[in-house]
Amino acid sequence: GFWLFVEFDGPTLTEEEVLEGRRLLKLHYIRERKPRIASRKKKSVLKATGCLSCEACGFDFAAVYGKLGQGFAECHHRLPLADYEVEAPTLLEDLAIVCANCHRILHRSRPMTSVEDLRSLILQRRSTRRASSSNEGQT
Repeated sequence: GFWLFVEFDGPTLTEEEVLEGRRLLKLHYIRERKPRIASRKKKSVLKATGCLSCEACGFDFAAVYGKLGQGFAECHHRLPLADYEVEAPTLLEDLAIVCANCHRILHRSRPMTSVEDLRSLILQRRSTRRASSSNEGQT
């Protein structure tokens, strides 16, 4: 990509301060995404299950936030678009419903963690935490 920075002499800052909010011109390639496939996925899952629970951790925005969270979740491409050589069709089964936290974690490593592997990790850690919590109560 191409970045254009314009430097200026700003105020003197303490070690705890940083300047943010500068306007930058950023020019780079992006992969085209079609929002309607995410919308179709959400509608399909809502029709089948009645909710949009994260496929990794089970979080349901509507259950926690009520009306504000209804219909809210992220759609994750199981195969990253960045890995495509050329444009290709996306099917509903190529997408997963995930919460924002799990979506960030899925994209945190290369190669990308699968939704199923992240779900297994979460379940394993929950089980370990429950076991250690119940053991603490027995001593």
